[in-house]
Amino acid sequence: MRGRPVNALLLTLLLTLGLGWLGKGALLWFLDTGGVNIGLAWCIAVLSLYRIRRMYPEQIVPYRARPGWLPGLGGLAAVLVIIATLIPGTELFLRWPHEYLILAAWTLLGVVIYRLAPREPDAQALSAVLGSPSVTPLQLNRNP
Repeated sequence: MRGRPVNALLLTLLLTLGLGWLGKGALLWFLDTGGVNIGLAWCIAVLSLYRIRRMYPEQIVPYRARPGWLPGLGGLAAVLVIIATLIPGTELFLRWPHEYLILAAWTLLGVVIYRLAPREPDAQALSAVLGSPSVTPLQLNRNP
């Protein structure tokens, strides 16, 4: 391992070059749908933050937002952007059918990659996320 996600970087390079060759119109389609994807990623990150902090309150955290609801405000803003892209007539509205097809294709690709990805044991995955090798299997079975 070289410490770099080489395959992911190469795929990103190929997609970027390919999109550039499709022209300005197609590039705008991908940028518009990318806003939805970024908003979704932000929401998932915020929900994960709150869930992990609720499930493992004894975990030492290097940073805590003050006030604690502030990340949730960003998550709410991301949800509002996603909703605005789906409401006809707004400036953020996705154009039919191209941008919806791109969004559907990215969603399908994400589901396929998620299903095909190898699964790590729960303890190993939790250790990677929380940075603590001292998590016991009993802590893994705690209900949220």
